[in-house]
Amino acid sequence: MLSLSMASPTSVTTISPNLKSSFSGITITTRAFPTRLLPQLTQSGRGRSSSLVVMMAKREEELKEIRAKTTEEINEEVVDLKGELFMLRLQKSVRNEFKSSEFGRMRKRVARMLTVRRERELEEGIGKRQSRKLDRLWKKSIVVRPPPSLKKLQEEEAAAEAASETCADSNERTKRKRTKTPTNGIEELVILIVFQRWWWNFIAFAAPTSPLTASFLNDQICVTSILVLVSDLQLMVGCEGSKSPYTETTHKQTWEDLLAVMRVASRRVLGLLKKIKCSSTTSKRMAMEAGEPSLNPQV
Repeated sequence: MLSLSMASPTSVTTISPNLKSSFSGITITTRAFPTRLLPQLTQSGRGRSSSLVVMMAKREEELKEIRAKTTEEINEEVVDLKGELFMLRLQKSVRNEFKSSEFGRMRKRVARMLTVRRERELEEGIGKRQSRKLDRLWKKSIVVRPPPSLKKLQEEEAAAEAASETCADSNERTKRKRTKTPTNGIEELVILIVFQRWWWNFIAFAAPTSPLTASFLNDQICVTSILVLVSDLQLMVGCEGSKSPYTETTHKQTWEDLLAVMRVASRRVLGLLKKIKCSSTTSKRMAMEAGEPSLNPQV
């Protein structure tokens, strides 16, 4: 016989309505911006905008200046600026007074000048390919020359060298003047004595009306004063640094003054003898034509 039985539950599980989780969610908070930083940011923004305005104004002025020039002037200035950039690179390599601001300014100017040149090419209808060809031809035609700054340095160095040379010459002259001492003048005296003897021989053997005699008498050298000077100097040999009694009573000249006069006279005598030597052939021919005896002065 079958029996059916039911069992009643003895325990019941209950679920609490309060559920807990570790995820707390995203919290969005709004914080007030500090009011102290607002004026500073506004002032910095104004400063940047003013500096940009100044830079743009300078750029426009520079472009106007560049556009006022011809294409040849632009090319010449580009070459000069390229040389200046090369000098700045050399200064940077040797670490000698290099200014990066100057380097950037020159590069910007070169770029603006090339931009203006390209604008003119576009106005003329020159394409990119033709522009490159013209650029190559222009670069081949460039004559290498030193930049303006190097020229200025060379001129300053040359002026300094010239000034130093002039100073050295003036110092040497002053030293010579200071170290100059009276000499006995033996060489000048010998020259004048030889001239005195030759002159008397010439007067004795040459005709008074000879053209050669007339030319010598009309020369700038005063023969009589030279002969008197010779007689004075013959008395003064051995009297170095002192006055001759003959000069004290007549000419009133010191030993140094007479030596100066003697040097001048000896130079003029040498010039006259040189002229006589050059004209010796002429004198012989003239003497033969006039029927006079040949003159061979023993100098």
